[in-house]
Amino acid sequence: EDVSYDTQNLVTKSWPILVPKLRAESIRYLLRGFLNVMLAPNGQDASCDIAETNIKTIMYVYSPALPSCMIEVFKGLMSACREDIAVSRISRCVALACDIARIYGSHMNETDVDSLAKLLCDLFMHAKSTVRGKTLQGFSVIAMFGSDATFDSIATFLEGKLEHIDSASLDLAKAAAAGLTHFVKDSGTRWQSRASELASRLMLVVSQEVDEDVDEFAFDELREELIYVLSYLVEKCSSTLAPSIVLQLHTFGLHYIKHDPNHVEQDEGSDDDEFYDDEDDDGGDFDNDEDVSWKVRSRAARLLGMLYARYSRLLE
Repeated sequence: EDVSYDTQNLVTKSWPILVPKLRAESIRYLLRGFLNVMLAPNGQDASCDIAETNIKTIMYVYSPALPSCMIEVFKGLMSACREDIAVSRISRCVALACDIARIYGSHMNETDVDSLAKLLCDLFMHAKSTVRGKTLQGFSVIAMFGSDATFDSIATFLEGKLEHIDSASLDLAKAAAAGLTHFVKDSGTRWQSRASELASRLMLVVSQEVDEDVDEFAFDELREELIYVLSYLVEKCSSTLAPSIVLQLHTFGLHYIKHDPNHVEQDEGSDDDEFYDDEDDDGGDFDNDEDVSWKVRSRAARLLGMLYARYSRLLE
């Protein structure tokens, strides 16, 4: 509570020394105090920042009593996320809850992880993109510690957001693609039984015709993320991908490594002088900040690299 920043900073630095020497009751007292400051309805952002920093500092200290104490904080944060609090507080709470779950997930019971999964699905549909963004790292926690039923429900939930994409649902689809990246990257072999099915579905989404009301450059951001997911599928599930899917992925990668929506085919018989207008010539430079097609090509190159590293004989 000292107004001096230097004093507050010194207190924060003291926890790695003090916490291992404290009893569980004292650690709980500290964490509850910081959590109350974080969740105070009229609390100042500066105080919230300091309380969050102290919780994170204590979170990384080794103490046999710490897992049970941090799980209590986790439950408090989860409850706060379901209450009518400011968007900025929701973002803080869900991010910190996911950090705690990532570190102490092995100490949590199935009910705790299931409740996190349900919260992530609810907040993923939040109107504010800042809140949706904070849920993404939580999908990694489900991938590592969730039960098979919870894992399958989250996978189905994210895949469902990639259906019937239009201008209204594109942002949600991009968030779902980013969630799948976290999910596949951290799930190891848990995707193996459905890897071929997911790869086939993602290739269809990437290759689909874009509706007239959907911006092509914005859709390229979705393509980029989904091709990234495909490269992780190849990396994590190479032993179970069907050979026919591998060949399709190879053809798919070769196509998108040349992806360039700005390229205009010139007729062979056209006159170069006719094609270019000297009066409108700006030096030949092309500059479009919205063009992310190079990212699509980059992800396709990564995908092809993964394929060649794991299926060299099949692709000879």
